[in-house]
Amino acid sequence: MRVVKDYEGSAVIIAELDKTQNECVLVSPYVKLWDRLHLALERAIERGVRIEAFIRYPESDLDVNKVKGTVTDFTKLGVKTYLVKNLHAKIYSFDQSVIVSSMNLYDFSQQNSIELSVLFDESDTITEIKNYINDHIKRVAIPYHESSSNNIEKLVEKEGFCIRCRARIKDDPVHPLCSNCYTIWAKYGNPNYLENYCLSCGKEIKTNIAKPYCYECYSKNISKNKKEDNHVQTKPNPILIILIFAVLLFIFIQCITCQQ
Repeated sequence: MRVVKDYEGSAVIIAELDKTQNECVLVSPYVKLWDRLHLALERAIERGVRIEAFIRYPESDLDVNKVKGTVTDFTKLGVKTYLVKNLHAKIYSFDQSVIVSSMNLYDFSQQNSIELSVLFDESDTITEIKNYINDHIKRVAIPYHESSSNNIEKLVEKEGFCIRCRARIKDDPVHPLCSNCYTIWAKYGNPNYLENYCLSCGKEIKTNIAKPYCYECYSKNISKNKKEDNHVQTKPNPILIILIFAVLLFIFIQCITCQQ
């Protein structure tokens, strides 16, 4: 364990990121990247490091543009971003260390604020903090979906749940596991292996990769798809109408000609 003073905080975060080879998790309610951090993230992405960022869900329309700016920066870098309601924790997780801090990843904070951070490099403590992130942050996080609308409700993808650990993910039957659980599942690749939750509602029930929904949610999806199909089928095709009219007109003209 090491106590990191305010003026060292940003440098230590960058140093730990530069050592990371596999995975980095950034938990910071507010983010505004400064140049050195931006470059460190670029280097990590180039090394193949998987980076996830968890930021605070916007509470009003005034916050939406800030969130969009943050996500735009992260998306360009290749960082997957999630929104978390009421997020206040600041945690920076790396391969061999975790930093718990009072500092947001905000350029003003790293230059002007009085901050305190603690770096943990003991394996038991690292595991405990990473479990906290999985259980209390990832579980309620919502994947960000870019939108040109200022409506907060349209900022997020349809929410779902990992069918193994119940972490929040996109409700996508093609990808019903979070990234961590998918990595474990992929070692065996059994689509019929029994999982624990419904992808859509999160109810505790036996599901699997092939059938990720409970009966109720599956029925709702089938009903919705049928309505959409019926809507498509009943919509008139203007080209077909023109062709039919042309054929009828041709027949009519032929009949008139024969009578003469």
